[in-house]
Amino acid sequence: MYDVVSRAINYYVQHNPGSLREFRWRIDRKNTDKTNFEDAFEKLSPGILQTMSISRPFLMVKEFNYSSMKQYEFAPGTAPRNPAHLDEPPRSRFNNYY
Repeated sequence: MYDVVSRAINYYVQHNPGSLREFRWRIDRKNTDKTNFEDAFEKLSPGILQTMSISRPFLMVKEFNYSSMKQYEFAPGTAPRNPAHLDEPPRSRFNNYY
């Protein structure tokens, strides 16, 4: 999902930058009832994408015009702090070095 979003942003910033003013998600559902996967996807995706974008920001091409996405950017020095669980790399019994 993260890779799709990051690639889509750089595609649309070249071909239809105005479309990046807002995001709407459409899932091609084959049934009127949500599956367990669709329900989980809807609930988990925002947090997963947020966490990934904080720890690994989307690639931006210097020459592209991202002004349509200005509302999603933080002014210098105003970005929120990372959530505490992202401040340090996770430790495990298999990887105790940094």
